[in-house]
Amino acid sequence: MKKLSFFLFAVLALACVALYSCGSDEPKGALGGTWVLRNLSDKDSEGTLTFKFNGNKVSFIEKWTERGYDDDIETYEGTCVIDTEAKTVAMIITPTYYDSDDTYEWLFDYELSGGKLTLTPANSTTRGYWGSSSRTFTRQ
Repeated sequence: MKKLSFFLFAVLALACVALYSCGSDEPKGALGGTWVLRNLSDKDSEGTLTFKFNGNKVSFIEKWTERGYDDDIETYEGTCVIDTEAKTVAMIITPTYYDSDDTYEWLFDYELSGGKLTLTPANSTTRGYWGSSSRTFTRQ
């Protein structure tokens, strides 16, 4: 009887693992971690954009290197809400690279595929900062 119970328990555990792995390929924490977009070019400058998602916390770093000048680094921190059904990311962030009460509210549509995160500005406020084009980040 013990062998049968152990066998049934093992089959049940295996079935649970199989069902869990067949669920959504985008679990709620799928955006967690660091996402980087390198090699942006702006005439004389090259840039790198980095988002870090940790639960409902988000940070953003924008770094530009211009020939003959010190790096220009802007940092932001705030909160985010990731809606996996609507595939949107809403952020409220504040600059941390200078003393400021400014707050930015960004809304992006997102696509997640094979270690790539594509963010598309989803409202006029976000497009005012980012423009209207999508940008694709790589998981680090």
